[in-house]
Order: sequence, then C-alpha cells, then structure tokens
Amino acid sequence: MAPAATDEHYRAYLQTFGNLFPAELAILQNQGQLTGEWSNVADHCLTEAAAADILAELLQLPAADRTTLVKAALLHDWYKRKERERVTREGQGTYDASAATSEQGLAALGVDPTVVTIAHRVGHTQCRYFLDHPDAPLLERAMFWLDTVTHGNRIVGINERVDQLESADRYRELNEQGRAVLGGKTYFQAQRGTALAIERQLTQRTGTTGRLDDEIRRRLETRCGQTATPSSGYTVSIVIPCRNEEGNIDAAVVRVPQLGRSTDIIFIEGGSRDHTRTKIQAAISGYRGPLHLRLITCEGDPTKGEKVRRAFADATGDILMILDGDLTVPPEDLSKFYEVLASGQGQFANGTRMVLKMERGAMQFINRIANWCFGKIFSVLLRQRLTDTLCGTKVLFKKDYERIVANRHEFGDFDPFGDFDLLFGAARLGLKITEVPVQYRERTYGKTNIRRWSHGVLLAKMCWFAFTKRKLFVKPTFYKLPPTC
Repeated sequence: MAPAATDEHYRAYLQTFGNLFPAELAILQNQGQLTGEWSNVADHCLTEAAAADILAELLQLPAADRTTLVKAALLHDWYKRKERERVTREGQGTYDASAATSEQGLAALGVDPTVVTIAHRVGHTQCRYFLDHPDAPLLERAMFWLDTVTHGNRIVGINERVDQLESADRYRELNEQGRAVLGGKTYFQAQRGTALAIERQLTQRTGTTGRLDDEIRRRLETRCGQTATPSSGYTVSIVIPCRNEEGNIDAAVVRVPQLGRSTDIIFIEGGSRDHTRTKIQAAISGYRGPLHLRLITCEGDPTKGEKVRRAFADATGDILMILDGDLTVPPEDLSKFYEVLASGQGQFANGTRMVLKMERGAMQFINRIANWCFGKIFSVLLRQRLTDTLCGTKVLFKKDYERIVANRHEFGDFDPFGDFDLLFGAARLGLKITEVPVQYRERTYGKTNIRRWSHGVLLAKMCWFAFTKRKLFVKPTFYKLPPTC
C-alpha cells in the first residue's frame, strides 16, 4: 500500500523533506493559507516531490537536474488547485487561462524559468505537446509521468489513475473537448497513451524490473520508515563524520534508509567553520521519523579517521557503517551494503567508485590516478584485485571491528581517513571482503576536506609500513557484486 496521509512517520518524512526547499515550501504555504487548502496542497505536492527525488536517483540525474525536477514537482500544483471547480465548470479555455496565470505567478515570485516550464508539463493538456515533441527533454517527460501517477498523497499505476479521471462526472465534458485537438482521442485517452510511452522510456533508462510506480512506492515507504530493508535481526549504526557540511545535513536525514531491526545515525562533528553543528542539532530536535539520531561533538579539528574511531567506539549497532558527510556516495546505496552482510555475501563491504560511471566532476583526474595506484598496491598486499581503497563507505560487523581494534598496534593508527586502517585490519583477520559498486556523485555543497598531497604522502608511508608487515595478512576471501546491483 502507498503511505497514508495520517501515518506519523510519513507526515514527518514529508515535513523533513520539504524543509530542504524552504523557498518553494514558503510559496506553497502562502498560497495554501490564502485558499484554505494548505493540507491538501502539501500532501499532494510534497508526495510528488518526494517521488521526483527518488526517480531522479534512479535516473542518475546530475545534482542540478535532480533539484530542478524536485522543485518543479513541489510547485506544479501551487495555484490551479483552487481553480478546480471553476475550471471544470467552464471548460478548457478556463483551464488554459488558469495554467497561464500559474506560470506568470511563479515567474513573478522569482522562480527559475526552467523550473516553471517543467512544472507545467503536466496533465491532459500537455499531450499535444508530447505528440509534437517525442524527443522532449527528459525532465519534462519525467514530470508528466510523475503527475500522472501521483493521486493525492498516493503513488498509483497509470491505468488506475486515468480510469479514475475518466469515471469522474465533473471531468466528462472537459475530457470530450480533447477530440478536436487530438485526432479524435479524448484528453484522458491521450494522457494514458502518452504516460505509458514515457513510462516505458523511463523504465528502460533506470533498469527497473517490474513496474516503475511500484519501485517508487517501495522506496518511498522505505524512506519514511513504513517498511525497512528485510530484517535479519541486526541493528545498524551509521556514522556520518562532518566538517563544514551544513548544507548536507537535512538531505542526509531525509535520504538515509531504515535498515534492519533499528537504525541509528551518529553525526560526529568537529573542526567546522560553518554552522554544521547547529544544523545537526536542529535536524535532531525537529525529527519525528523512525531513525534514531544523535550527535557527538569533537574539540579541535580531528581527522575523519579519528572521528570514525570515536563514533565506532560509542556505537551500539550490530553492523557499523560509514557514510561521508558530503553525500557523494548516495545514502540510498547503504541498503546494498546492509544486504551484503545480512545475507552472508561478505563480512566486510567495501564501496568501489571505479566500476559504475561516476557523475561528471565528481573526482578530479589526479584523484583517479591516486586511487588507481593505491588499488594496485593493495592488490599486491592482499593478493587479490581491489578496485577502490579510498571510497569512504565501508561496512562491517561491530564484533569484527573490535577485533581490528585489538590488532591495530600492528599497523599503527596514523591513517587520517580510516580506510587503510580498516582494510588492513580486515585482511589481517581474513574477513570475507566484498566490493559494492556505487555511483559517485559531485558535491552539491561545500569543498573537499582532503589535502591531496600531504594526505597522499602519509597514505603512501602507511602502505610501505603495511608492505613490511605483509606476512601478517591472512588471505581473505573476495567477492565482487555485479555492477548493476
């Protein structure tokens, strides 16, 4: 079933998600107060926007396009909802005038013109446009499909939605007016055909098996905590080390899935020069969802590795995860890492950014060279090809981490990131290591905290130190998940 508007977790999720877009949310609130329909508008527009965010993730859209699509979904129904009865009564001419007024209103409010255009590629009146432009921009096609499958606060199938529209007496006359401009088809007949054609295109592009609306609904339910990744009885602690990540905190809270029996998010912050700590505190105090959120603060400017070690020591989950605060690894991918451990495919899940196509600008050329070099070094040390050693997302059982800590003196603790520290420890224990492909994304906020040259030299020294200790390694078992996972 789709999320219910009265469900506490779902409403809390929508509120948290809407807070990511304060300007657009303010437009909805102001208009809703004027018309007395705030709840109705909010339920529908926020549901469609949340679905748009999930679709953008499935389509692997660049960050800017993802934001544009979500904002368009938020604003697509900001105005004409109050016009519904008059539009239905007076016919298509009034509908067109209402849509034009909606566009002009958003433009007057300073909304980006691209967002305004995409926001109005919705509904039966746009069928003529898509018939004339079969190669319309992807965002426009995605917007049309999203609007067709969003019914109130529910995600439904195309046929279910169009059947409901066709059976409504109030739309009967309006529907028939389409025959004059659509070659004999009614508006809703054309909408059904157009939406199904677009759905086939989107399904192929996303690689989704089964119905796309079912996949969107499932992921939305997982996000808002109505369903979790299939539980094996494990509890999960997700550590998010943060330094100058103010603009990524709300997105982390919204996008991290519920995993296993319970999921803790541990933000650990130190050394920030922006308002990261305050933002985390506000996110925690305002959160009403199924996840358990808390903050650990550090004095001074500790390295990421020091933050992870402190948070891991404080974590109580059966499974420990690292998610970098820059969110360049999609939080949604954590479910894949969970399944690796929960299903027994591995005892240590190591993310690799070097298998799937990464977003343009996500990694500088010199960083790619460094990753390639360190991968080669590790392949020699561990006697198995490893494609990415410095991906920040690593997952292991807490009991195994405690064994790594007990043996840390053999390799030292001067790794500033904690990546080599954990990989050396896993190899020393002979853990079954599984590589999990992720699609690496460009930062959407802030600048990298990596000091490439000084940190690179330090990591090279650590590799040499490990090389001198290579006889300590127990050859681990490796497994690489297929790239399409």
